[in-house]
Amino acid sequence: MFKQFNFLSDILCRVAEAAKKNNTNKIRWVGAHAGIPLLRSELAKCGIDDFKVMDNNVAFHGESIPVFDDFLGLKKLTIEKVSYDVVNESDAIFLLCNTHGKEITEQLVGLGVDSERVIDLYDMQTEWMNEVVLPATNGLHLLTGRELQLWELAILKEFKRFCNEHNLRYYLAAGSLLGAVRHKGFIPWDDDIDIFMPYEDYRKLVEIYPDNDRYQLLDWTKDSDYRFQFPKLIDNSTYLVHKCIFGYCIMGCCIDVFPLVGFPNGKEEIERKHLLHDNNAMEWRSYAALMNTDRDRSITGRERIVASNTEYSFYSSDRIGEIQNVAFTPWTVSKECFAEPKEMLFEDDYFSVPSNPEEYLINHYGKDYMQLPPEEKRRMHPYPTWVL
Repeated sequence: MFKQFNFLSDILCRVAEAAKKNNTNKIRWVGAHAGIPLLRSELAKCGIDDFKVMDNNVAFHGESIPVFDDFLGLKKLTIEKVSYDVVNESDAIFLLCNTHGKEITEQLVGLGVDSERVIDLYDMQTEWMNEVVLPATNGLHLLTGRELQLWELAILKEFKRFCNEHNLRYYLAAGSLLGAVRHKGFIPWDDDIDIFMPYEDYRKLVEIYPDNDRYQLLDWTKDSDYRFQFPKLIDNSTYLVHKCIFGYCIMGCCIDVFPLVGFPNGKEEIERKHLLHDNNAMEWRSYAALMNTDRDRSITGRERIVASNTEYSFYSSDRIGEIQNVAFTPWTVSKECFAEPKEMLFEDDYFSVPSNPEEYLINHYGKDYMQLPPEEKRRMHPYPTWVL
């Protein structure tokens, strides 16, 4: 099961109405966001083409993100700082789309911006979820905490069974690997399962996994409406709500499978490839969201990104990394780290882990990975899941 609710047309109407009311074609987007290229191109079709991006992160100031330049042939965009200058643009419309909307709105108002000219798209998405998506869950049982973890564990066991039967290589990854090493199971506050898989094995998995009434492998090569750059194995007896650019995706409780690819050897070459993957990840989200308005371009754009990211083979490279830098956290390790997998206890069963888990964990979490983080950093994902 995979469904999507796209609210791009609602957003365009809301912004166009605000622009008409203020007799302006100026849009000031505050906070770098993967949806900027798509929304910018759609607004330009309506004549709303004076577009700037601002961000409080000083590391972004003066930077030009390639996808912002190239997407749909639009001219270059440079990220500027959020400053007192905004008050001089009294007719501009300010757009936000992140979890810090309230704080950013207060900042803008403090700089003299009329709050009626600030549109928080994140709040709009939340309203849509409450009105359109959540009513379908009335009367269903919400999975939380340990109950959700055990549901995901059952999916992991199905994944392990199939991979072992077909000689497919995989490894516990990220928080799941850290959980196996530090807790011999789930991190107590964690609520998802992450898997690494060589790109070559991932392609074979997608080709041969037989979807059934309960379990289904979601991948964009099987369903071009699927938004993510990596596959998910889902349980169709559940109902999960996942926020995506300008909308929501509906699927089942799932585990994430992140393909691994090869990287070049030199430090500068590795840094360039990481930057390429970061830009491609942002561009991917825009192309995926484009499915509703330009299906062919959405598909060909993503095909180009895959070809770009898989230039180096997992099995013939000396350095290994992810096809997508999840949360824009780049890393690479030696191929010895991901040599023949070994098994490690996770909850009540044994699963494959990297041959040198310590190298990956130090690289990804630092030398103190065995120490528990402070309580304020123990966060769960905002993906509510119900039993159908």
